[in-house]
Amino acid sequence: MILTAALYGLWAALCVAMALFIVVAPEPFSSGGPTWDDVTSLLGIVVPTGVVAALGWLLFHRNGRQPTRWAYARLGAAVVVVTHFVLFGLDPIATGGPLRDLPSVIAALTMLLLFHAWFTIPVALAGTALFVFWNRRRAAAA
Repeated sequence: MILTAALYGLWAALCVAMALFIVVAPEPFSSGGPTWDDVTSLLGIVVPTGVVAALGWLLFHRNGRQPTRWAYARLGAAVVVVTHFVLFGLDPIATGGPLRDLPSVIAALTMLLLFHAWFTIPVALAGTALFVFWNRRRAAAA
């Protein structure tokens, strides 16, 4: 179970990295190639996504239960939403930003989520579906 969760986390990290390469790849390569800052900013998104995905997999499979297809769809969408709020929601706390105006922070986070969710949630749904398909075939072969 833990191995499968770790594999799902790695798969989710790979999916988000590929999605980011599709969206932002022309920019770093047009200016002479990616820099170390590009790599570290990519890792700053990819690593938390993998951790959230692995923990989500463990949560959805606790007590040995087998989730439904809709539960896997919720898992894929939840990885996007939770990662988004972890990455961007903790930023005002870490920087000592304006937490006095919490409703506007939540509104800004929600608008940012809507800005990228049209692309990231379908990627997460497709990635989760592919992983579940692979995992079921692997389990049937064993």
